[in-house]
Amino acid sequence: VAHSAMILAWRRRIAVGALVYAIVRYRILELTPTNATDRVVATMSEALFLVAPDGLVEWANPAAHALCGVAPGQLRGQPWARWFGGLAAGPGRRDGELTTAAGGTVAVSASVAEVHDRLAQLVGLVVVVTDIRARQRDAAALQAAHDLLEHRVAARTHELAEVNQRLRDESAGREAFAAQLARSERLASLGLLANGICHEIGNPLAAVLANLEAVRVLGGRAGSRADLAEIVVAAGDAASAAQRIRASLGDLRHFALEADQTPSMVDLDDVLDDALRLLQHEVWVRATVERQRAGRLPLVLAAPSRVIQILVNLVSVLVADVEPGARPPRRLRVQTSSEGDRVVIELTAIAGGAAPALTALAGTGPSLGLTITREMIEALTGHLAIAPVDGGVRIRVELPARTLAAVAAAASTGPTPQQ
Repeated sequence: VAHSAMILAWRRRIAVGALVYAIVRYRILELTPTNATDRVVATMSEALFLVAPDGLVEWANPAAHALCGVAPGQLRGQPWARWFGGLAAGPGRRDGELTTAAGGTVAVSASVAEVHDRLAQLVGLVVVVTDIRARQRDAAALQAAHDLLEHRVAARTHELAEVNQRLRDESAGREAFAAQLARSERLASLGLLANGICHEIGNPLAAVLANLEAVRVLGGRAGSRADLAEIVVAAGDAASAAQRIRASLGDLRHFALEADQTPSMVDLDDVLDDALRLLQHEVWVRATVERQRAGRLPLVLAAPSRVIQILVNLVSVLVADVEPGARPPRRLRVQTSSEGDRVVIELTAIAGGAAPALTALAGTGPSLGLTITREMIEALTGHLAIAPVDGGVRIRVELPARTLAAVAAAASTGPTPQQ
């Protein structure tokens, strides 16, 4: 029996030594085979236990005694379950808790391997135990950092959503303000046109009344052929004057309410003359108008009321600072021409004296009202430029020329976004 026990003990030591040597062989290149295993086991940071089949600890390295909180050699003969409970029940790797001698607990990870002899008999267990408290602290810190990052991302996402909503609200507010500003600009121009419209309507209205009175008088007679002829002439004159009134009111209504923005082929000379006619009672008391033409202009595809508003805005801004009847009056030269595929309108204002408003317009660029006018011109794929000239300022408007054939071709292929 004693001889068998000695053989069993030697087999255990040989098996444990072989296993440890295999585990740490990469660290013992500089060591001799005789002392490599003992030195590595003694200095390794992991706790190493050799456990007999009956569950008693036969040997443990210094790291194992330190982990359990006991003096060197005190683990020998102690039951494995005293420190680990059911943690090492069977081979494999698992996490659990180790109970120290002081009654505390330590989070550990244990790797258990069975050792067998040549007859496949279990001769013991090799247990490597690692303190995982630092790893758990790192994992907890990582999880906390992850949770904090998630919280910050959620908060930032919420802030960005609020900012985007504010931007959308501000954009909608700016669009509404721009629309209201454009309407205010139209109404301001409409007020400027009121005096001219009154004269434009008053003269034909007087003609209508005079001709109707003539018809009434002639109709009260017995009725000769000459009287009937005069009645026909008077009625025709009254109808013509009434047509002029209706046309003036229609222009005023379209200008004020933008009732019809349907693009059509427009002759800029005709539209410019209409604008000057509407403004004549406001412009001609402040400036002398020089109208210059360069022959027949190509047509422009635009809404006539929109073009009239553009021209009224441009003409009025050049004479708005002049008092009616001022001497010497301001010179206003209105010129139209064509350059390649562009139709050009040039409005040049020359001051008779000091004109701070013209100097500011030439130096600083468009005012708020002209900014709206610029947007209207750019919507027609046109261009507005303001430049100083000797004694005044020049406003240049370029609009793309169109031909009926080009418009028909564009309609057949489909409109571009700009068109």
